[in-house]
Amino acid sequence: LIIFFVAEFIGALGLSLVSGADEAILYEFLKEKGLEEKSKKYLGRANSFKMAGIMVGALMGSLIVSKFELSVPTLLSSIPLAIAGIIAWTVIEPKVHTKKLEKIEVFKNLKNGYRYLLKHKILRLLALDTIVVWTAAYFVIWLYQPMLENVGVAIVYFGLFQAAFVLAQIIISHNFEFLEKVFGSAKGYLRFSAIATGLAFVLVAVLPSVFTVIIFILVAGGFGLSRR
Repeated sequence: LIIFFVAEFIGALGLSLVSGADEAILYEFLKEKGLEEKSKKYLGRANSFKMAGIMVGALMGSLIVSKFELSVPTLLSSIPLAIAGIIAWTVIEPKVHTKKLEKIEVFKNLKNGYRYLLKHKILRLLALDTIVVWTAAYFVIWLYQPMLENVGVAIVYFGLFQAAFVLAQIIISHNFEFLEKVFGSAKGYLRFSAIATGLAFVLVAVLPSVFTVIIFILVAGGFGLSRR
C-alpha cells in the first residue's frame, strides 16, 4: 500500500509539472512562426493526437487486463512514457521567450498572475466555468466503468467504450471553429457544452442502461472534457 501511495504521488507530480507546459511550448512555436491566431486549430489538433494515443492504449489495456493482473498494463504504460520523455528532451525551445524565461521569479510571477485574475471579470468567469464544468466532466472517467459493470457489461469490452469516449473528444477537438459557427460564438458553444454535460449526468442517473451510459460517455465526456 505504501508503494502504491508513493507511485501515485510521483505520478501526480509528473502530471502537474507537464500540465500546461506542453500547450505553452506549442503556442510559442506558433508565435515564432506568426501563427498564434490559429492556436485554437493547432491546440485542438494536438489534443486529438493525445486522445488517439489514449484510444489505442484503452483498446490494448482492456485486452491485457482480461488476461493478466491489473499491474501489467500499468507496468507496460511506463514504456510509452519513457519514449515520450526522450522525445521531449530533443525538442528545441522556441527563441521567442527563452531569454525572458531565465529572468522570471516564481513567486513574483504567481502574485502578478493572481492580481491579473482579480482585475479581469471575464477571466474570473472562465476560470470558474472551467473548474465547475471540467471537474464534473472529469468524473466521467471514474464513473463510466462501474456504471457499465452495473448494467452487466464485461470488463473485456470496457476498452471499446473508452475508445468511443476518446473518439468523441477527437472529433470535437478537430472542429472547434466549426462548432463556434454552429452555436453563433465561442460563448454560445461554451453554454451549450455546459448544459449538455449536466443533462447527460441527469439522464444516466435517472435511466441507467447501456444506451444512456453511451450517451453519458459521448456527451458529458466528449463535450465536457474537450471544452477547456
